[in-house]
Amino acid sequence: MWASGNYPEMVDTFLLPLGPRLVEACRIGAGVSVLDVAAGTGNASIPAAQRGAHVTASDLTPELLQAGARVAEASSTDLEWVTADAEHLPFEDESFDIVMSSIGVMFAPHHQAAADEIVRVCRPGGTIGLLSWTPEGMIGGQVMDMEGENRSLTIGELQQVHQRKTGALIRCACRMGAIAAGASGARYDGLNEYGWSLGIAFQIVDDLLDVTSTPQELGKATAKDAGIDGFDDLLSGPP
Repeated sequence: MWASGNYPEMVDTFLLPLGPRLVEACRIGAGVSVLDVAAGTGNASIPAAQRGAHVTASDLTPELLQAGARVAEASSTDLEWVTADAEHLPFEDESFDIVMSSIGVMFAPHHQAAADEIVRVCRPGGTIGLLSWTPEGMIGGQVMDMEGENRSLTIGELQQVHQRKTGALIRCACRMGAIAAGASGARYDGLNEYGWSLGIAFQIVDDLLDVTSTPQELGKATAKDAGIDGFDDLLSGPP
C-alpha cells in the first residue's frame, strides 16, 4: 500500500520538518545507537545520523527505504536501512539507546504488539520518542467525518468535526499571524474568535453545498451530509 503512490513527495511537502523536531526532543547526539521504527524515507533517521548517531532505519516497505537511501547518499549521510515489521522487529533485546518513530509506528495494525517491540529493543534507561497524530487534532476530525458518512451525526459530533477540521486550520493561521505581529490580550482573542467563526462558516457553507449542489458544480461527490441539521447550534463561540 505504501508504495502505491508518491509517498516520498508527500513527506517532502508535509512531514519533512517533523523529523528534526523528534530528533531534538530525543536529544540525539554523536555515538548513540538509534532505531527509527516505520522510518519511511528517513525524515527522522537522516537528521539523527547527521548528528553523528549510529542509526538503523527500519520500515515494512522496501521502496520507501530505497527512496530514503538515495536522499542519504546525496548528502553523504551514513546509516543502515533494514526492511522490518514494526510488530516483529528483527533486533536483539535492549539493542538501542534510543528508539523513535515519526508519524510511522502509529499505522501498525496492532498497537500493543508494536509498543511491546519498541520497549523490548530499547535498553533499560534508554529513550523512546514517538511523534503521532492525535484523536484531538485534525486527523481525529477527519476520522469522525468519515465515520459519519453513512449516518446522521448528533450536534455534538458535528461540532467536533467542524472544530477539528478546516475550522482549526483557519483559526491556527489567525493565531500565528497574531503572534507574528505581536498581538496580545483583546486583539489576540479577537483574531482567535474571528478565525474560529470563519472556519465554522466555511464548514457550514461546505456542508450546505453538499446537499444543494450537483457533483458537476462542486467537482466532487455530493449528498454525503444529507439529513444533518442544527448548524445554528455551532455558532455559540469558540470552545
